[in-house]
Amino acid sequence: MANDDHAPSARVRWARLRFQILGPLMAAPADGGELKASLEALAARPWRHPTTGESIRFSFKTLERWWYIARGADDPLAALARKVPSHAGTHPSLSAAVAEAIQRQHRDHPRWTFQLHHDNLVALAREIRAWVSCPATRRCAGS
Repeated sequence: MANDDHAPSARVRWARLRFQILGPLMAAPADGGELKASLEALAARPWRHPTTGESIRFSFKTLERWWYIARGADDPLAALARKVPSHAGTHPSLSAAVAEAIQRQHRDHPRWTFQLHHDNLVALAREIRAWVSCPATRRCAGS
């Protein structure tokens, strides 16, 4: 695929491929017993991978799942798009405190290099770990 600033996202390309595969079947739905044969015929065909352009096949079960998703949807194209994970754009491996420290540090020091941000976060983590692991927490806290 050409590298174009206006090229559709991978989610959109996957949705279009899925709709391209199922579209004719949706336009002229098969009768009860013919659905299985129609999906088996689609599963036997090669399709062009929406990202790599290579030949790809989809199993009967995959096509059947897509069929039932698209069939009941008001917008089949949107229903067939890959879903964005609920944790997208977040950092689930970071604690809330660390994420807040990173945001505060970037806000307070926007011109720092990534290395400087990293080094300061490592120092902060050591400081917090030393305080938390102190056997006499009251003594370390100055109480």
